[in-house]
Amino acid sequence: DLWFTWPKLLAAGFVLLAAVLLIERKSFRSGLMVGAGFLAHPSALGGLFGLGPISLWPVRGASWRRPQVLSALLLLAGTAVAVVFWREVNGPHLLQDQFFEYVRQAYPDNHPSAVEWLRFRAHSLVNTLVPLYLPLADADNVSTNTVGGGSPAVVHFFFQYWTAVPFAFGIVFLPMLLLSLWRALRRWTWAIVATVLLPLAAFCVYWGASSSGMLREGMQAWVLAVIAVIALQQASAGFPWFRSVPARAVLVLRAAEVLALAVGATLGTHGFDPLGGEYRLNDALALLTVVLAAGGIAYLVWVGTAAPDRSGRDG
Repeated sequence: DLWFTWPKLLAAGFVLLAAVLLIERKSFRSGLMVGAGFLAHPSALGGLFGLGPISLWPVRGASWRRPQVLSALLLLAGTAVAVVFWREVNGPHLLQDQFFEYVRQAYPDNHPSAVEWLRFRAHSLVNTLVPLYLPLADADNVSTNTVGGGSPAVVHFFFQYWTAVPFAFGIVFLPMLLLSLWRALRRWTWAIVATVLLPLAAFCVYWGASSSGMLREGMQAWVLAVIAVIALQQASAGFPWFRSVPARAVLVLRAAEVLALAVGATLGTHGFDPLGGEYRLNDALALLTVVLAAGGIAYLVWVGTAAPDRSGRDG
């Protein structure tokens, strides 16, 4: 599956809503949203890696000597409502203990040495952050190959859109992303540390079940947080990308990446005759839909990023 996210995106949406409520200092309601996300997928609890620090030290007016402990307790209490409810409903049938075991694992070793534990997480972090490391230097990773065999290079390449930061956000867009994050970090240092850097580090410590890249494993809320940070940075700067044709072209190229992701692995593994099989009509309609959808994305991005003309009627 090229988009195999289970209900993790739904959980991530609830975490993002929880962040909005927490910034408004509605801590208990924020916890309830994390709990709702937990009912969609346990990965929502990973949102506490970022929400927890913000509950103690808000993005504005924080005093390091006076953490807002009550706010953090209310956040946890709201989350606990759903967690306790779910445990009580399921009783002895609850099978989620494995989520607490990942932190000590270094797959396939469930009881690694300290050196193996550290090496595994360094490997995982590199695959998450360094473009092309997975297909070029780690092609034998068990997560990217068939059981008892190997997958072709095209699968290894497109796997990065699922697991790694550079391709998940857009490889051509990566320099713009890094520059935007750097500017946001300089302007809102604590907020970016708490919502971007600390959760990344915390999830790297936690995750020990695979080393092919962490984004797919439970960092969907983190991805949304990064996108929100970039949007806020652009808004604070007056949306300079929207006044630059090259920048808008880079944003539009994301549609081309989506199209390549949707069909690249299939064409690369089944040859370039996608309409020659038994279900050629179904395949033709599916391929046409994908192409039209990608074209629609490109059009909407180009139109949506056009800077308004303030010299005319709206001036």
